[in-house]
Amino acid sequence: MQPLHISEFGVFLGKHSGRLAVRKGKETLSEHPLLLVEQVLVSGRGVSFSTDLVEECCSRGIPITLLTPGGKPYARVASARFAQDCSRRRPRFSHDSPLSGRPRDVSHKPTRLLTGRPWISTASPATTSGFARLD
Repeated sequence: MQPLHISEFGVFLGKHSGRLAVRKGKETLSEHPLLLVEQVLVSGRGVSFSTDLVEECCSRGIPITLLTPGGKPYARVASARFAQDCSRRRPRFSHDSPLSGRPRDVSHKPTRLLTGRPWISTASPATTSGFARLD
């Protein structure tokens, strides 16, 4: 897959039976199968494109990026379905989550919960019946 870079003045981009057609006037300059196009980069002034091409590119996840003649992007046409790339997605579980399989240090939690409660901290050892005796 390769990006398609358009920089010629007066060029029209359209869709013709699953291909991206580049035309100037009535002459077809080139045709590119949409299966092989990764993205469309438009850096020339006076370039126009059809809404059929925009719809087909959005349904296939092919972004159309508009650049200044200096190469700085100023607009991008892309589908909302494909807007979030997998590599930029936030991970579902952190490394400390219980599902990660890594041991966590949770020894401080029970002591924090039990301090300051006289009925727990002053209890004598449990009897054989399983109940603690409170004095």
